[in-house]
Amino acid sequence: SSAAIAGALIPLVTASDGGGSIRIPASFTGCFGHKPSYGRIPHAPEELWPMDDTSVVGPLTRTVEDAALHMDMTVGAHPLDPNSLPHPGLSYREVLRRLPAGLRIGYSPDLGYAVVQSDVAEVVDEAAQVFEQLGHHLELVKEGPPEPGRDWGLIGVFQLLGRLQELLPEHEHEFGRAFLQSVKRGVEMTPTRFAQFRRRREELNRWCAQCFDRYDLLLTPTVPYDPPAAKGPLLAEVEGRPQPQANVGSFTMPFNLSWHPAASVRAGLSKAGLPVGLQIVGPRHRDDLVLQAAWAFEQARPWAQDWPTV
Repeated sequence: SSAAIAGALIPLVTASDGGGSIRIPASFTGCFGHKPSYGRIPHAPEELWPMDDTSVVGPLTRTVEDAALHMDMTVGAHPLDPNSLPHPGLSYREVLRRLPAGLRIGYSPDLGYAVVQSDVAEVVDEAAQVFEQLGHHLELVKEGPPEPGRDWGLIGVFQLLGRLQELLPEHEHEFGRAFLQSVKRGVEMTPTRFAQFRRRREELNRWCAQCFDRYDLLLTPTVPYDPPAAKGPLLAEVEGRPQPQANVGSFTMPFNLSWHPAASVRAGLSKAGLPVGLQIVGPRHRDDLVLQAAWAFEQARPWAQDWPTV
């Protein structure tokens, strides 16, 4: 879908994001992607009582204003989604231009564990400085949250196995081998491992609480390296440095687990001429603030008219 937007085939889509699948494609193609606060756009109807409490749906668009319009059409409570939030009582599109002045903004180039391609780091660092130029206060964040990759992966396949287990005996031959191998790892979930996962998630929650007690917004890269080839693989190392477990989702996964709103804006281009994303993260339920910051950045560094020709 993000490639179709970048190629001017469609103007916007509804995408889903359980570990970065709105923000990562947006970063790879130079689009705008917003992962709403958990519950802001309802899931309904669902075959099962909502299991995966990391996944949301949200807009993937050419511009921030298009995403705000999408949000205005989709937010609000739904009786079949027990986690859905009440309507925020505002129009995201109408408040886009009302970013408060003098925000305190934290900037983390690596969240304490990510391995970032050097020219990607330079592009994101320059993009973060734009907020200082706009009159906000930018501060380097030195400590990061727990690295989420292993926990995120195991809880994801455990829940997916719960959805698919009844189908596997009869339809196993219809699934790809790598997919099957991954899903079957769900049986590794035990009460002990589940408790460990919940403890680390609480550590992440505390880190986020401290972060957003100090800062109004948090900036990071969206993806730590250049978009890989369409057929993969994802990178195991960058410039000779091994990637952590989270890899392509190093910066995006934490905020699925913590339920915070986060967006990816086009920061610029790497030395290879490929798009680089800047992630903007806000306090829970402050989708308005994230969209306002993204819109202000878009005005300072316009990207909406810079696309490949078809």
